Amino acid sequence: MIPYANEKGIFVISPTVSDDSYNAHDDLFFRVNASSSEYGTYLAQRAVQGFGVKRPMLVGDERNARYKDIIFDSFKRELVSLGGNVAKSVSFYSNLPLPTDEIIDGITESSADAVVLVTASISDMEYSGDSARSFLNDYRAAYGVAPSFTAVFGWETASILRRVFASAANADPVTLKKELLNIGTFDGVEEPIVFDRSGDASRTLFLYTIDHGRFKRLE
Repeated sequence: MIPYANEKGIFVISPTVSDDSYNAHDDLFFRVNASSSEYGTYLAQRAVQGFGVKRPMLVGDERNARYKDIIFDSFKRELVSLGGNVAKSVSFYSNLPLPTDEIIDGITESSADAVVLVTASISDMEYSGDSARSFLNDYRAAYGVAPSFTAVFGWETASILRRVFASAANADPVTLKKELLNIGTFDGVEEPIVFDRSGDASRTLFLYTIDHGRFKRLE
């Protein structure tokens, strides 16, 4: 879709695209999400530096194979640079029963010291800051559930578009691109969203733990 949009001169901004193949292109495509390789690199750094992991086993969902592959590759590169090595890699399909026996056998046979699971994101996350809590409360009041990450990024994307359209001289795609880059920094749910000159957003990544069945952020 993105090559077609660029060919036809269509201004596009995506809440969720993270594929690395769209990094650092001077075109009409903007994204609010971080790149998949940023996720993989960050996970490896936290695994090694925060938890002393050296030989993890990677388990990834093939239903989003491209996302899984990029995170696996970037995780491995960073892990090796930090003195670690992947003990084993296992794939599964989230629409089928989880291959728990294969995972357990893989941990035992490879002497893995951790399991890194790459799969779909989850909802009901913990947020910090007054504006984030206000958004969470408003969303729950409107829809009766906690916002998913796509809902958060979707709201942020709509807010960015609203501000760009409000201040741009016209709706020409090139004009919209220039206006977005000129503004550069936008309010997000938790933090400012900053776009570089290629239209890629800079995002802070957070690590969560499961505490009594709930996801809680690790500072």
